[in-house]
Amino acid sequence: MINPHKLIFAQKKKLNLSNYKLALMSDVNRQIIDSYQKNPEYKITAEMLFKVCNVLNIELTIKPN
Repeated sequence: MINPHKLIFAQKKKLNLSNYKLALMSDVNRQIIDSYQKNPEYKITAEMLFKVCNVLNIELTIKPN
């Protein structure tokens, strides 16, 4: 499994987006994005994760075990 944290922040860097701009585009609070960036173990909700990924054109899928 690929860590979505690494994908998200690599793509954010590639697109040259600030956390502020990503927050505006995804409708996720900038402080949450800041906290998640600093700590991959930060408890971000699936809804917020999918909003951020949608803005960054990252497709995440959930597969049952």
